[in-house]
Parts: sequence; C-alpha cells; structure tokens
Amino acid sequence: NVSFTTTFPSGNKAVQYTASADIPTWFARVLGFNSWHVSASATAEQQSLDLAVVQDISGSMCFQSNPAEEQTNAVAVFGPGRSSYTFGANTYARPTVLTALTTATTSVRVNDVRAFTTTTASEQTSMWGFSSSGNPYRSISPGGTARTGMIRIDNELMQITNAVKDTNPAVTGTLTVTRARPWNTNGSWIPVGAATTAATHAVGAILETLHAGGNSYCNVAAANTATTSLNGPHEPFDTAIQDAKDFMAKFNTAYDLIGLVKFSSTATQTNTANPLVNTWTTTLNADLNAILFPTGGTNIAQGLAYGRLTVTGPGSRINASKVVVLITDGVPTAYCSSAGYTSLTSGCAQSGSTAMSNCSSPTAAYNDAIAQAAAVKAAGGQLFVIGLGPYVLTCALQNIAAAGGGIYYPSPTGADLDGAFNLIAQQVRVKLKS
Repeated sequence: NVSFTTTFPSGNKAVQYTASADIPTWFARVLGFNSWHVSASATAEQQSLDLAVVQDISGSMCFQSNPAEEQTNAVAVFGPGRSSYTFGANTYARPTVLTALTTATTSVRVNDVRAFTTTTASEQTSMWGFSSSGNPYRSISPGGTARTGMIRIDNELMQITNAVKDTNPAVTGTLTVTRARPWNTNGSWIPVGAATTAATHAVGAILETLHAGGNSYCNVAAANTATTSLNGPHEPFDTAIQDAKDFMAKFNTAYDLIGLVKFSSTATQTNTANPLVNTWTTTLNADLNAILFPTGGTNIAQGLAYGRLTVTGPGSRINASKVVVLITDGVPTAYCSSAGYTSLTSGCAQSGSTAMSNCSSPTAAYNDAIAQAAAVKAAGGQLFVIGLGPYVLTCALQNIAAAGGGIYYPSPTGADLDGAFNLIAQQVRVKLKS
C-alpha cells in the first residue's frame, strides 16, 4: 500500500520523490494505535559545473601514429613523409611499394626513388618535412653513430644499401635493403632494441623514414603539414582533441561554465582574464583547432595548478561544483622550480626531470604533480584523470587522481577515451541532495 508522489523543486533542475504508507500495528493497538503513517523522500539535483579541461599537448602525443622507436637523448621517430611533395616544378605522391615483398627479397621496387637519392635541401624538405642535405640515404644520428638510410615498411625496419633509378620512367627505381634491423637505442649497431621480423609487404605499402628529434618531430614525421590540429596524423593527439570537443558538448550552456588549459613544458590558459565561458562550442573549440601539433615536455603540475585556478578564480561560482579533468598520455617530465602555480599569469621557471619507470622512485616533477592534485581537492574541487594510450605509467596517474579526490580512467584506445568522457559526464551531472 505504498504510494509515491513526484514534485519538482524550484529552478527546474531537481526532482523529488516521496514514498508514504500506513503500516498496520500489532501490540500498539492496545494503546489505540492501529497503524503508523511513515514516509521518506529523496531529491536528485542536476549540478551547475565550473569545469576545467586540462589537455596534454606534449611531444609524446604523436607516438601512437609515429612511434619513438629510436629514442635516446634526442627523439627519433619514423613517419611516412609528406602525402605529396615537389621536385622542381612537379608534384608527386609519396613513395610506395610497386611489387609485393616476400620474406626473402632484398629489393624494394618503389614508384619514386628520388626521395631517397636527392641531395637538394628544398626537395628533401618538401618530401620529409626537414632537410638532411648531403646524405642521399637520410643519415640520422639519434644518439651516436649515424644510421644511414633507415626505412620502415609496416612494422619492419630496413636499411637501404643502394638506390637505383630506372631509365624509363625515370622516377621509379629499386632500393636494395638489409631486412629486419634491430632498434638502435644507443646510437650504434649493437642490437640493444628488439629486432624486427622479415615479413611480406603488399603493393601500395608506404615507405616510412627516420626523422630526427627536436621540437617539431611530431610534425615532420606526419603525412600532412600541420596548419590546424586537424592535420597530421598525430595520435593520440588527434583523437584527444576531437573527444575533448565532444566531451564539452555534453554540458549545458545555460548552467555550466568551462575553461580550457593546455600544457606541455609549461601550461597556458585560453583566457586568463575570464577563463570560464559558456561559449565553448566556438571559443574553446577554435582554440583546440589552432594547435598545430604536439610538442614539448609534460608539466602535469602546472596543468593541474591552472585547472584549479580556472575553477576557483575569476568568474567561478560559489554554488557550482568544481571539476578538473586531466587528459594525458604520459608521466610528469617537467615542473616549475619557482612560481607557476599561484596565478594564471605567473611565469614558470621550468625545470625538467626524466620520466619515471616506476612509482617507487618519484621525481621532482611527479612530486609537484601530486602536490597540485592535492591542491585541487583542498580547494573544494574533484579531479578526474584520463590516461591515453598503452604507454602510461598507471600507478603514477592513479596516485595523482587519488590525491585530487577523484578517479583514474585508463583509455588505451580512442573508443575507450570516448567511454571515459561519458563516465565522467555521468559522475558530475547529477547528485543525491537529500
């Protein structure tokens, strides 16, 4: 005999359920009480949010599309070269395999061998994104002895030993290669890294080449010159940018305010004077699109500090829930040795540290990240952390999330990232009020 009623408290942002019933008595009847009237109610309320999206744009955010297989002191990555390039007055497609390779063949027929034989700096830049003029086989030295003529077809590393043009047509030719080379993690030919395996490769397979390190290595290793964040590919960066837009679209411009923080070696805020906006579909999406390519270190500490300052600073609301969402593919490698954590305009005297391989040997950058996560919690906020890709140090990101009073979501694939954003949106949208 339980009855239910539903009411809507003022503001049209909550729903209240009340259940009531008359319960028959037994012993109380001798006192004249034949029943008890009992009731209970609960209210669920939609939250108004002050939300900061803290987006990693550091250089490792291209490693899923262009892995840093030969990383030492300087990063060296494999990439496909430009999707089209210029020799003289003509434009050509990037080199691909013309005849299938078996596991035993050492000759690779390609549709344009000039990309591997030219010594003209402008032509090399047009093809590969940067020049190594003077060496016809693209000599790259990641940390010691040069590795001349390294290419990758699918997942197999090969070293070019000769390149011969055909006489007719002149653009095709044959590369002679040594198959299944090891990774060159210390700059010599000692097989420190795992050797690849000779495999079959189909007609049309793309020849990727080795690119030197530096601040633009994500861009030069990509097929398309970056003019917006939509060019590349730069994974998981590309997926993270799109999913960040989709995540923000889940919220309500009538109630919620969102700010965007980007960080690599240091952090930046989209609008330091008024960091929280309800116009994210235009202003914040445009800011994300304007990022050319990921580059730099991983200063998670300053990213979190800016996230906290975003949801507690100018334009923040006393009655709004404070939420910071950190999206990163790595562990802290940079921190601010002075300033950097107290205001959105304070300068960061940036220092670097090596990436941790385990959580039993914390670095200064990691310790600062933990401290700034705790500062989010102390300021009344809640921190959610998303770890992108298969190479994150799970314990580090779990500890950062725990210090911020929040939850860690692993996202090894793009589909997982979208799912993590959905779970966070569900967590912060509604709460039981009473």
